[in-house]
Amino acid sequence: MRTTLRRGRTGTAPLVAVALSLATLALAACSGGGTSPSDQESSSESSSTEPTPSESPTDSATDSATGTPSGDTGRFDPSLSVTVTRNPVFRTFTTADQLLTMDRDGVTSHALPDVREEYVIVPPPGYAPIDAAFDADSGLGVLMTSRVVGGSGTTAGRTSFDLTGFAVDSGDPEGHARVSVRESTLTGASAPVARIRGMAGRVMVLDSWVTVGTTKIHTALGVDLRSGEVLWRRPGQALASTGRVALVSTGTPGTAGAVLGLAPATGEVRWSTLDGTFAAALVGITDRRAIVVRLGGFASTTIVPIDLRTGAAGKAKQGTTVEWNCRMSTPTVAVCLLPQGVVVGWGMVHNRQLWALPTQARYAPTVTLVARGELWGTLQDGWVSLDSRTGEDLASGKGGTPLAVNAYGALFRTDIGAVWLPDPTQGLPAAAAPSDSTSPSAGSTSEGSPSPSADESSAG
Repeated sequence: MRTTLRRGRTGTAPLVAVALSLATLALAACSGGGTSPSDQESSSESSSTEPTPSESPTDSATDSATGTPSGDTGRFDPSLSVTVTRNPVFRTFTTADQLLTMDRDGVTSHALPDVREEYVIVPPPGYAPIDAAFDADSGLGVLMTSRVVGGSGTTAGRTSFDLTGFAVDSGDPEGHARVSVRESTLTGASAPVARIRGMAGRVMVLDSWVTVGTTKIHTALGVDLRSGEVLWRRPGQALASTGRVALVSTGTPGTAGAVLGLAPATGEVRWSTLDGTFAAALVGITDRRAIVVRLGGFASTTIVPIDLRTGAAGKAKQGTTVEWNCRMSTPTVAVCLLPQGVVVGWGMVHNRQLWALPTQARYAPTVTLVARGELWGTLQDGWVSLDSRTGEDLASGKGGTPLAVNAYGALFRTDIGAVWLPDPTQGLPAAAAPSDSTSPSAGSTSEGSPSPSADESSAG
């Protein structure tokens, strides 16, 4: 079911907080139609089993004929650039000493700082990568691939989803499962699509859906990588999962539902809250709290904190849209993309807006990366990074689209592919070429989740 291509390593550092770049975090993801805003990823709009070009990060012109970012590239050194892949990159992750990329060939691990290829997690024959997930605490990675299986006669076809678990530091096998979702027989329905919404140990919580017109019909599933079995499935949109509870919204455009807290391993309902919910999107989630945006009766939109232990809903804030596409930046701050190009920082502790762009004096970037207290994106004249807690500018440069960053440097999308630019001021000695350097010793990385701001200083 799985093949790995291994390369040697020079050392291993402990896993740290992950920098997750979703190519679909671009603002275009929030502008599509439909009634399930948390699904507004470009990839989710396609019935193809392979990520479409719209899934990849926003193209950004470069200043060099070779495609390598040139000119003012901020703290990164273009003279030491390494082309990681010429394929479009759909997902990236970083640890203290690794860069992982997902493209059409699978998930590839690159050792830092020299960007050596360590291993490749290859899709099964006939399957194409559609998603990848990573858990920093357990060091588990999962590659999700799919293929469409046609029907016969009056029997509807199906989409087969393959989940391959692996140890991030080594590529060693960590379980496998395969699940099929049948096509809808409704006229005009798309092929089933699915994404990983969370992990609870070796249990993957999936959200699957078919699109009929502008409406999405969701099914939530719990899949065990150890046994390969589907533990449970039920109608509803899987929003997220922690180790103890999976969050599922059961409302549809025509029928009010609720937000359920399920046991990830069994699907048992532990609590139900926010009755009268027609649609919901996730703002952020911690071990103890989640914040959701919900569409209730009379088209009312509210932003509501939920205690994950009891399901108790906290004080709601008024909202204007349920179309939020969010990523956690620190344990207490989420970065969210809203329609019309709006980007906001949201505090998980007090359920309040920390900042918003654009303003009369500042533009809003097209966000492509949220990581370790920062958000990265593009403007017309280059890239920019902001403090996710304050919204203030941190750095900027010319050329390329930011896809991943850690102490050693950053990965940019250019017109020749994904290019790694080292940061000689932090992760790489200025006098050493990338291939001559070794991985840092434990604890030497300068990355990690920044301390929360004064406003968001306690756990949510």
